Parts: sequence; structure tokens; C-alpha cells
Amino acid sequence: MMYQLSENPQGPYYREQDGKYYDLLICSKATGPKGVNVGWKEYKSLKSALKALGVKAGNE
Repeated sequence: MMYQLSENPQGPYYREQDGKYYDLLICSKATGPKGVNVGWKEYKSLKSALKALGVKAGNE
């Protein structure tokens, strides 16, 4: 799956590193004007994506 963080002050995910909240967008293939999957990162699971991106659910 492909993952991308999108900054959102009301988002459900929090990153201690910068103190900001995010939405986590998830898809199997992202096609945009710059190409396929540009700006997205691939991870095997949601758990591995959260760890690699350094975010946690805001209520954890």
C-alpha cells in the first residue's frame, strides 16, 4: 500500500518530532499530474508506515 502524510491541525495522527497533527492518506496506487505514486511512500503495513513516518494516533 502507498501512504502519504497531510498536515491537518485537526488530524488524528501526531508526530512528536515537529509537534504537528496529520491525516494519513492510504491507497494502492496514486496517479497525479506528476506521475504514478509521486510523493507517496510504500510500506507493507499500516503499522510499519506509522513507525517509519514517526506518527502515532493522537489519543495514544
